[in-house]
Amino acid sequence: MVDQRVEELLNKEENRALLDGLEKASLRVEMAKKELAEIEKQELEAKQMRDYVNKLESRAFEIAECQREIVDARAILDEAERSLSQNGNEFRDERSLAEKESEGINKDIERWESIKAAAISALVGSLAGLPISFTQVTSSSQLLLPLAVTFISCALFGVTFRYTIRRDLDNIQLKTGTSSAFGFVKGTCTTVSEI
Repeated sequence: MVDQRVEELLNKEENRALLDGLEKASLRVEMAKKELAEIEKQELEAKQMRDYVNKLESRAFEIAECQREIVDARAILDEAERSLSQNGNEFRDERSLAEKESEGINKDIERWESIKAAAISALVGSLAGLPISFTQVTSSSQLLLPLAVTFISCALFGVTFRYTIRRDLDNIQLKTGTSSAFGFVKGTCTTVSEI
């Protein structure tokens, strides 16, 4: 019975206009809900976009700050390199001056050591050769030449041996001089023994 009554009310012409208006109003409400949802979605996207732009701006600021720090660091580095090159040149100049002074001192010391080595070697060699020379000579004048040659040969041998055991590999004169001196000593010994 209720269903019949509802159908009667719906079938009436005057109610039909109200019903059509209700359907149109429902459609408008649905459309409004969809538009509201779209607006809320756009507002959310706009908010997310603003947040993203703010992040980009803060990153841009950080990047600019880093670039300023890099420029400052590069300036400090350039200044340090200039300072080091100036100090390096001064250090090299001081070092080369010190090396020249030490070479002068070392050369004098080396020469003195060579003289000592020559003297000791000549003295010991001459004393060691005296008994052999006494057996080969009959007069003191004959003893003078072999003794002088032995003295000179032993002195040269002492200096040569000293330079041979040194580790001064940069001096070409020492390299060639030692072999020449050994050859000279050997040659004089052979010559003296033939006399």
